[in-house]
Amino acid sequence: MEIKDELKNVGLTGQEIAVYLYLLEQGVSSPPQIAKGTGILRPNTYGTIRELQERGFIEHQQKGKRLLYVARDPSVILLNLEMRRDAISRILPDLRSLYKATKNKPAIKFYYGLDEIKNIFDSIDGAKEILFIISSDKMFETYPAFFERFRRSIVSQQVFVRDILTQRSSITIARKTKEVMKGYYDFRLFPKRYEDLPTTIRIWNDNVAFVILDEPELGVVVTSKALGATFRVMFETMWEAGEKF
Repeated sequence: MEIKDELKNVGLTGQEIAVYLYLLEQGVSSPPQIAKGTGILRPNTYGTIRELQERGFIEHQQKGKRLLYVARDPSVILLNLEMRRDAISRILPDLRSLYKATKNKPAIKFYYGLDEIKNIFDSIDGAKEILFIISSDKMFETYPAFFERFRRSIVSQQVFVRDILTQRSSITIARKTKEVMKGYYDFRLFPKRYEDLPTTIRIWNDNVAFVILDEPELGVVVTSKALGATFRVMFETMWEAGEKF
């Protein structure tokens, strides 16, 4: 690997590499000389010199009223890397604490209006199974064309879908869905006293979505491993108690 490629791995930019190598070869130089020798515009040269000096690759010398620059011994590169490694080692426990806190923190995203809500139902994210607590006739009435496309998409991606439906939900729609999706779909029914659900709940991977199809339409997706696991337990409990058809 060439020297320039190795210096890139150290973290230098193309212009920083050009200036540093120029000073290694030419020795003490002024900014105009560096700009001319490297072909870098003079305003950019000053910024590059400043960056290299701050990182310890070069140093300045005073000659009268002028500042001249010279490359430091190349061993400074190894010294800089060791200093950076030591600094990271010191703060690593704090960084890990922040990482764990962020990792376990739920992410919440809002979707406004039907067009945005469609993105929730389009999202599969590699899921093997998608669970719904839903009023299917309301879904079909709201998105008839999308409903059909969703069913085909699920089959093509071999994703299994289970619905817990209200009694008000059209059994015809559920039967048709089961017919179209073949072995990739099954459903159970709520007790008759629960005629309608104002909110649709969708569970997949670590995501739980809450969708209100009445105006003003709103969708909320919460991504949380703990919440996803909790809602799966709730779903399975309702599934076992649900009425088969």
